Amino acid sequence: MAFSFLVIIGTAFFVSYLIPESIGSAIPLVFLIMMIFLHMLWIISFIMLADYYLDIWILTNERLITIEQKGLFSRKLSEFELQKIQDVSVNISGFFPTLLNYGDVRVRTASENPDFAFKQVESPNKAKDNIMKECDRYKKDLGDF
Repeated sequence: MAFSFLVIIGTAFFVSYLIPESIGSAIPLVFLIMMIFLHMLWIISFIMLADYYLDIWILTNERLITIEQKGLFSRKLSEFELQKIQDVSVNISGFFPTLLNYGDVRVRTASENPDFAFKQVESPNKAKDNIMKECDRYKKDLGDF
């Protein structure tokens, strides 16, 4: 929102001080271009937010399910059993991810899709611990039969 006001004020400054009076008829064209730019910015922002917030990871007592939003009209669903999990690793790199405690969680499996990556997860160490705890519980329950 603040960025939009900055663009509008910047355009008004540009029009009032930098465009000569002789081409004053170009002022509506400049504002039209500015409005198209702002609309495109809002659309791109909406698509990026929808892509981020509609990604879902579900951990059950038997499998891990991922639903990843690809654009506005496409989703990718993947699932694998907990017994196939071989390794879970966390990657937190950079100043802001370390400060705000978010990062990537990578799950390696013994299936045809050997690697699953969950990007920009909040509290990735806690997510890794939950996956490993559920995996250990599943393998222990499997061994009791």
